[in-house]
Amino acid sequence: MRISKCMKINKHLAYILGVYLGDGCAYKHNRNHKICLAVKDKEFIEKFQNEMSKIIKGKKWKIYIDRTLKNKNPKFSLIYRIVIGNKQLFYWLKLVTQNKSIIPKEIIYSKREYVGQFLQGIVDSEGSIVQQNKNSKGKDKNWFTIRISGTEKWFLKLNIILDILGIKHGGMKKFFRKERGYYEYMFNINARSYKQSGLTFNIYRKAKLLSKVT
Repeated sequence: MRISKCMKINKHLAYILGVYLGDGCAYKHNRNHKICLAVKDKEFIEKFQNEMSKIIKGKKWKIYIDRTLKNKNPKFSLIYRIVIGNKQLFYWLKLVTQNKSIIPKEIIYSKREYVGQFLQGIVDSEGSIVQQNKNSKGKDKNWFTIRISGTEKWFLKLNIILDILGIKHGGMKKFFRKERGYYEYMFNINARSYKQSGLTFNIYRKAKLLSKVT
């Protein structure tokens, strides 16, 4: 099984990188090299599956339904899971992200389209959209907030990504999640500016909210 074009950045690989830094993981199991994504939104994992099929040729990766949490508590969502076995992609993802600690320079210095697809992967993974009708001055105000857990060095680079794309945003906020034992970093991003950049959500429930922003 091959990875096309020797891991040269394109829009498909850029999206995969964004998802990997957000919700993805890579691990070894019995000498096998696995890339995994487990999420509650079916359309999101189908998007990831489709992008993987553009990078890795020769196999259609299966999506599994994990009912473990749902069986324990009916209020929980079903979990959709996909596991990709590919040694070359496994090591490449770990190398360029330095084990999920940085945004790769391969993205920062790539085409604007690829930077946008990378951010799209991050937003699909970690983005949530909240809407507020008025700000303190009585003017219309809409935004969505991305909440990402990771290292500060990693997250500060997101500021560069947003600036490359010309997306308006606030400063970074830092929270310590005592119950989890790590810091969480957050940017407030202007939803109108994000939408005008040509990006969206590949998750229906989030895209529906963004469609209301004018």
